This record gives sequence, structure tokens and C-alpha cells, in this order.
Amino acid sequence: MVSVARIVAYPSFDNWDQVLHSARDRNVRCMELSNDQFMKDLVVVRSIAHRHFFKPTNFDLIHWWLNGVAQFDGSELQKNIHYGFVHEIHRLAIQIEELNKLPGSRRLIRAGIFSHFGLYTQFQVVIWLSKNLKIIDQEKFTSGVDGKKVDIDIMTEVNGKAVSIQVKDVREEARQSRQEEAIMVIDSVLSDRARRLNLDCTLWLKVFNGVPPDGISQKYWEQFALGMDYKEGTHTITFPAFQGKNYEPVKIRMKFAYRSFSGTFQRSARGFDNTKRLEYEFNKFNDSIVSKDGMAYLLVVISGDKYDWLEMSRGIANEKSGIVVLDIAGNETVQRSLFIFPTKDMDIGGTLETLVPEWVEI
Repeated sequence: MVSVARIVAYPSFDNWDQVLHSARDRNVRCMELSNDQFMKDLVVVRSIAHRHFFKPTNFDLIHWWLNGVAQFDGSELQKNIHYGFVHEIHRLAIQIEELNKLPGSRRLIRAGIFSHFGLYTQFQVVIWLSKNLKIIDQEKFTSGVDGKKVDIDIMTEVNGKAVSIQVKDVREEARQSRQEEAIMVIDSVLSDRARRLNLDCTLWLKVFNGVPPDGISQKYWEQFALGMDYKEGTHTITFPAFQGKNYEPVKIRMKFAYRSFSGTFQRSARGFDNTKRLEYEFNKFNDSIVSKDGMAYLLVVISGDKYDWLEMSRGIANEKSGIVVLDIAGNETVQRSLFIFPTKDMDIGGTLETLVPEWVEI
């Protein structure tokens, strides 16, 4: 899964004047995107930046892109290099202009889209929905169980019924990081062996399912790879409770296959089951809302994982809220699952299946 990560990027600038002057002085551009266009894009991004934009936050993706301005080299030797940050900021500016046309956008902007990972994800979901649905409002509250306020991030209308939407991101970068560490260490050992023995092919970790417990060292994975029999097949490791920081046994399944060896890393397919986290978020939202005439509810979950949709359909049939799972790739595309709604709102799910493509470029 490709996801927007919580990147640690220290700003190269202290204010927007510095950014704009540097972009103009360095003549920042990229292929078909001129410096004039890039300057316009920066002004659009600046228009919705929150007050403390240049202070440290837990979401630094935009600073990662802006730091590219400080590092830009516009020499003749590099004029045809693809400077990705220029295109990322251009795409972001287009999305912001789309957001500005939608009802309720000012409330989302005032909340600080660039100040928090969750708000940025909500911004992406609004843009995704607006491609095919009418947005009625954003950042509202509704009265829930016992009169408690329930956050409604987005409101749209389907089949003449208002649909109140809450967005929840259940991606877990810490767990993904432990997966990636294990994969990289194993690949390094296998590649070193192929290089040392001058082999034309090497054993490759094709699939890695499960999440290693927190506390399992790189040395463990190195010793595992060194002790392998170097044959294709599936290996299963079960970590007993408390081997790492786990309170119950953890099972890892790895599938190995041969591939030609070129000296480069080839990404493994990977995944882990965070069904419990998804169930928790759905139950929390579903239990907080009150069924109302003319109103439907939908939980939009951001996750790159796969789920048992048949089982989920059965579990949701008599509930109050529907659910859809999105896999957001960077700042570019959204791929959705099925829209699953309770029996009383199945017509809405059917309409959404027709109106919203499975894959949308945002």
C-alpha cells in the first residue's frame, strides 16, 4: 500500500515571503509547468495555510514539498530533471481551488488542513467525493445518543436523502514500519548472498503477511535469513506472547520465490489484519448516532488492507451506518471498496456504486 506518511521534515523557510522570493529567484519550474504557474500555485496554497504553518506539527508533508524549493538547481544540466515537488504543489493548488467552491469549505480551512494528518485526509476525501457527488456541507455536528454531539465531516445527498459522513484513518505507520524493517533486512541478506556467490537469480521475499511485535530487533531478521534453506515456499513464524511488546501470540507468514538478480530491491506484497481497529471505529460511530427520517450515515475508512466484505455486509445489515474503505495513494488517486449500507439504506449503496467509480484521480 502506498500512503501519505507522517514525514519528519524540518521547514527550510520561516515565512511565506521567503518561500515566494526563493521560488522566483531560483526560477523553480518543471517541464511543462513554468515558474509563473508555480508562483500562482504557491499563492493558492498560502491562501489556506493556518496561522502557525511554519511551526512544528505532526504533519509535515507540505514542508517536505516546499523544501524542494530551497534545494532546486535550475542549471542547464538539470533543466530536464523531473522535480516531483513542483507537480505535487500544482496538484494541491488545483484541489484547493476545487475545495473553495464547495459549501462549508471555510470551516474545514479554518480548522487547519495542513496542521493535522486527519484533517488533510478529510480534505482528500472531500475532493474525492466532490468529483461525482454534490457536497451539501462540511464540519458540522448532529445530535446523537443522549443528546451528545457527533462530528459530521461531510454531508452529501443521494436519492433525495441527506448522507452524513465521518472520516476515519486506520492506517498505522508504526506497524507498517516494523514490516518494512523486516523485509529490508531479509532482502539485504538474500541480495548479499547472491552478490557474494555471483548468482543470476536470488530468493525473494514475495509476500509478507502479519506485523512483527514491537521490540523484535534487526538482528533477529538477519539471523532468520542467514539460517534459511534458500528454497521457494512459505515460512511461518509464531512469536509467543511477550517475546516483544506483544501480549498475545503473533503469527507471520512469508512466501519466498526465485527472481532474476539485478542488484536492486524489489518490493514485497505485504499486509496485516487491522479488522479490530476498523470494527472499533465503526461501532463507535454507529453507536453514537440516532436514526432519523430522511438521513443516512456513512463511515469512510482510510486503509490499504483487505476485509471480508461478505461477513461485513451481514454484520451491518441491521445497523444504522454504512461503510466504505478507501486506499489513498499519496496525493493522486483513491481506490474504493464496495459501499455497504444497512438494509434500510441499500438503495443508497446501490446508487453510490453507480455514481462513484472504483478508482478516481484526485
